[in-house]
Amino acid sequence: MGKNHKKCIMVLIGMIILFAISIIAEGFIHREKEKTRKIDSPESQRIYEHWMDFSEERDLPYTDAEGIKIIRQAYEKVDFAGEFMQGDSENYDEYVIYFSKLLNNDLPFLNKETGKEIYLKDFERLAIYDDLEYRQILIRYEYIFFDIDADGFPELGIRNENDHNAIYIFDYNEQTGNCELWYTLENFWYVILGSKKIAWIWDGKYLAFYQLGLGGDVECQTFGFSSWFNEEESLHMVMLPVYTKEEGIDIPDWLKEQGVFSQSDGQWFFRITEAQYEELMAPYWEAYFASEEEIEKVTYTYGELFGSLIPSQ
Repeated sequence: MGKNHKKCIMVLIGMIILFAISIIAEGFIHREKEKTRKIDSPESQRIYEHWMDFSEERDLPYTDAEGIKIIRQAYEKVDFAGEFMQGDSENYDEYVIYFSKLLNNDLPFLNKETGKEIYLKDFERLAIYDDLEYRQILIRYEYIFFDIDADGFPELGIRNENDHNAIYIFDYNEQTGNCELWYTLENFWYVILGSKKIAWIWDGKYLAFYQLGLGGDVECQTFGFSSWFNEEESLHMVMLPVYTKEEGIDIPDWLKEQGVFSQSDGQWFFRITEAQYEELMAPYWEAYFASEEEIEKVTYTYGELFGSLIPSQ
């Protein structure tokens, strides 16, 4: 074989090697770009349609120490403790009369869900005792009466034990003479922690908190849940507090990589240890247990609150 022929072969082999190296390098660069892109892309993270879909996942990663620091600082800013504000007590007798008109169907209320004004007797969620006359239905209810929206004037909550202990809170505006359904606690899992504070405690495993605004809209929300697989294995997840009227928490990309994204909520959840979960939720439970005693002080029967004010049949 001639020298020139050998030289051509060596050149050809060198070109093949260079081409292979370029292909490998290009692939490496592409993968690195993909990594960078995926940090900003939720598609690369742990994505679930709903938080219930990962409530039984055993292998989710725990949040590291730096992530726990961010979560702890976020929850320290949330004030779970409620105060059952009384407002100006001089207005109470007058507002008892206003709300008696609501019960007596002399005053309609605005149902914000439908945008329509109706009378209480036509409100299907309350009038579900088919075998009772209207006044007998009113006597069955429990009435919660205090300054629930913290505006200085009392609101009226009606608890219907025949509708899963749902509570319907009505607000009366003395200046306009209008009444509206201010907020609805859909079932017995919801509790009032105090003025503008609501909790949702489902079977002690799912813990949500809602800080309300003056109009009954949610301004801050927290949520956490626990799942027990056996005596030794458990899952504890928390969502960072969500704010609607102020700047929310900016979750860094490195923390998202440790979390789980719930598409239906549009929120990130993070796994923490049982001890860390109990620490975060301790103020929540303190607020709940304190509210159990305080709510009784502002809960009345029909006779206790409205006395001789007899509604029409």
